[in-house]
Amino acid sequence: MENYRVHWKRITKLSVFLSVLAAIAIGYLPITHWIKAEIQRRAEMPAPLVATPEETRAILGVVLDRMKFVGVPPPPPKDGDAPRPEPQRILILADQSLCFSNKDPVPNCASEPMEWLLIPELDSVAPRKLRQELVLANQAPSQLHLSGIPDTRVARASDIQKIFADGWWNDFYKKYPGTSGFARISKPVLTQDRNHALIYISQHCDGLCGTGTIHFLVRSGSSWRIVKEEMAWIS
Repeated sequence: MENYRVHWKRITKLSVFLSVLAAIAIGYLPITHWIKAEIQRRAEMPAPLVATPEETRAILGVVLDRMKFVGVPPPPPKDGDAPRPEPQRILILADQSLCFSNKDPVPNCASEPMEWLLIPELDSVAPRKLRQELVLANQAPSQLHLSGIPDTRVARASDIQKIFADGWWNDFYKKYPGTSGFARISKPVLTQDRNHALIYISQHCDGLCGTGTIHFLVRSGSSWRIVKEEMAWIS
């Protein structure tokens, strides 16, 4: 009789133990699923990684070399005159990053509409997450360090803004003669492995002369290479 009781006690303990294991196993599956879902969700959340000043200059240098902004073309030669060579011009770079806004302009910042960067049509140009990160990284103006880029000259953004607050393009070219206008850029953002970059640049050279473009680049050794680009606007 005693052996019988011991036997059932063991069976009861084993049953409880197995029940606990079963409960843990059953609960483990949704917990594992939740953990995986949470990891995926966090991986998809925008977390801007802004390029360093050195990376910014390298990225912008590649973009400007591709775009080759020449500004307003000179007037054609008169009848009988020999063709005039294109003058060598430099591009003025604003020393403050531009901003992306929804509806209301960002105070003290040259603003560009953010909606265009997030349209589905740009999914083939650059990942949506990286485009969201570009928008988030450029919600407020920041000082840029852009000296040393070939065929450019850095100017204070406030000086450029003051020109157009009181005057127009003839005033700009009086202050900056022999230039191809000016450009404002976003702070570039990088993927987490720092192997891809996204930058937006708006260039202006007259009332009906300018473009806004987005550029997706890949790091190639110690340099960068443009993979895709898309024009947002042209005037």
